[in-house]
Amino acid sequence: MFQRIRRLLFALMALALAYSLRAPAVLAVSPELSMEYWLSRLAREDRAGSQITRTSEAAPQLLAQLGLELTPRLTVAGELATTPDQVAQTVDGLADGAATWPVPGYRVEATYRLPLLGAAVGPTYVYSVLPEGEDSPVTVTGLGGLVAGGVNLSKRVRLEGSVRHVPQAEVLEAGQTRQGTYTQFQVGASLNLWRGLEAHAGYRQEQTEIPNPAEGLQERGYQQSGYTLGLAYQF
Repeated sequence: MFQRIRRLLFALMALALAYSLRAPAVLAVSPELSMEYWLSRLAREDRAGSQITRTSEAAPQLLAQLGLELTPRLTVAGELATTPDQVAQTVDGLADGAATWPVPGYRVEATYRLPLLGAAVGPTYVYSVLPEGEDSPVTVTGLGGLVAGGVNLSKRVRLEGSVRHVPQAEVLEAGQTRQGTYTQFQVGASLNLWRGLEAHAGYRQEQTEIPNPAEGLQERGYQQSGYTLGLAYQF
């Protein structure tokens, strides 16, 4: 898993280097850091013929995102996603000198803004941790693509949206690895408060579908969705 992530990061660095050699005059890193709280719920749905079994539980998460605008068109970004309980376990583990602690979910990606349409497209690598049980959480891993865009309503207000899709995701569930699909979309608005400081509010949903997960089941789905609130600062 980590080798695949390293290969993706090297590819992003090579892409940025190639673009900088082609147009060094316009290359200037502009970082943006954001912190958000995701008021989400995690729902699990098993379908066996006409019978559907559904469970749901609260699953709030903390999101930390870093974006680097290398040029007006090329951007690389990453995200860490964890729960408040995992943060507390990590802090306790560091204080006690523990060698291991919970691995958060993360995402790395690169986007190129199309000249005429204004939309941004590019690859994304997803490692999503669904808080389905404390002992064996469900993880979703895969390489896919994304489309993102936005529109300025005024000098201070902007609407944004994005869609990410992984057509061949690896889903680790109860020690078993299965193939599935992963889709995420989010919409939101940002308000420029003061000199690069922005307030964000939006809605985010992640959907994982697993066909034929077990004998007698046609499909299993995980859906995590809810509203997000946060702050961002562009340096």
